[in-house]
Amino acid sequence: MYSEVDLRIEGYSPEMLERIVKIHDEVFPSLLGVDSQFQAQIKEELSQLIECYKEGRDGIWIAKYNGQFAGSLCLDGKNTDSSGPRLRFMVVCPKYQGNGIGRHLLHSALSFCLRSGLESVHLWTFDQLFAAKHLYESAGFVPTEKREVLCWGTHLLERKYVLTLQKGMTAE
Repeated sequence: MYSEVDLRIEGYSPEMLERIVKIHDEVFPSLLGVDSQFQAQIKEELSQLIECYKEGRDGIWIAKYNGQFAGSLCLDGKNTDSSGPRLRFMVVCPKYQGNGIGRHLLHSALSFCLRSGLESVHLWTFDQLFAAKHLYESAGFVPTEKREVLCWGTHLLERKYVLTLQKGMTAE
């Protein structure tokens, strides 16, 4: 585990867009078997989140270890009134995985959700991402839907996870 002194969670800065996209491209093709369209879609959707970013509704958390980019997590709140706020773009650099950075990012995002008075938050992840599913389930997320998708040149099983937020709850 990294100490709090070494690990910092920061907000978004403009140079982080390319870094987040690059790490997604380093991590997910080997885990999921996706093609180059994956990176293009991540860049497009992350760019849309940044373009429509609204303080207090959306969030972008960047983990840095000793000043180096270590991971990211975003909250897309634009559909809060319809499908609900969605956690997206969770990624931890391979050399930092397994050391609690994902947990720190998730804690920061969930603390924001609780302070914002949100009733629930959801995310979609792929069945092959065992560590991510374990992290979400240990935080109280419950799988509610699954669907098979053909995208980025491969068949994937995607699952929706939902966390119901309650007053007085802490994001531990």
